[in-house]
Amino acid sequence: MNAQEEFQAVLQAAVQQAVQWRNEGPSIPAIPPASAAQLRELFDIGLPENGRDPLKVIQSLADAAVPGLVSNTHSNFFAWVMGSSDPLGVAADVLTSAWGQNSGMYQTAPSSAICEEIVSKWLLELLSLPPSCSMAFTSGATMASFICLAAARSEVLARIDYDLEQEGLTGAPAIGVFLGEQAHATILAGLRYLGFGSKQLIKIAVDDQGRMLANDLEAKITAFSGPKIIIAQAGHINSGAFDPFEEICLIARIHDAWVHVDGAFGLWAQAVPKLKSLCKGVEQADSWTVDGHKW
Repeated sequence: MNAQEEFQAVLQAAVQQAVQWRNEGPSIPAIPPASAAQLRELFDIGLPENGRDPLKVIQSLADAAVPGLVSNTHSNFFAWVMGSSDPLGVAADVLTSAWGQNSGMYQTAPSSAICEEIVSKWLLELLSLPPSCSMAFTSGATMASFICLAAARSEVLARIDYDLEQEGLTGAPAIGVFLGEQAHATILAGLRYLGFGSKQLIKIAVDDQGRMLANDLEAKITAFSGPKIIIAQAGHINSGAFDPFEEICLIARIHDAWVHVDGAFGLWAQAVPKLKSLCKGVEQADSWTVDGHKW
């Protein structure tokens, strides 16, 4: 086979595997049948010293992977608040891989850059967030919150005339980080990456659903004299509860604090008219995180 014929043959083999997987989806157990040890044995064929027949590689990959696949493509799979792939998305992924663009900047991938720009605009419209917002795609909620909180850290320090980029963290004024007692682990991870230790965090009491209590926030933020960041939550990971954003943002304005909203799955309520009231006031925040895979 020449290169074009090989490409078509390998692509067809992959499509056949994909169709077979989707057709068998309803009968696949939710928990993969293979153990970790079995999967290691299937995948670890030894570092190849020579190239292999591409069609055999695709078959070997499928043989090794399928026993360890989770059946999240089933319509009744609700674990971890995550959706599954759909036919259009799969087809678009194939095109994206075939085009093979390096999407780091406009010069290396103009179409990718413009596509991201337009999708960003659409998402701000869909979520009813200010159109002037900056927006970026990241690897997940942890890095999204990390980026937002890095911006928050620089801004609240700038408000007291401390230039973080010039002066660095050493000697920077202490920042008060206020968050609910049941904040998600991704928030805590992002804060650690930014140099905030767990003992520095000011925990706010929550109700029995995990909602932040605004009166406790007000009392604790009033007692702190330095720059401030408040982290609220749109959709508690266990209860689905939403923090009182209007009250929180009002307190933030009074105390010149930055408000970040962890909206990993709950911020999508902004796109559903009958659920939008859950997010009342969320647009008054300064930054937001939302997960595409939890739509």
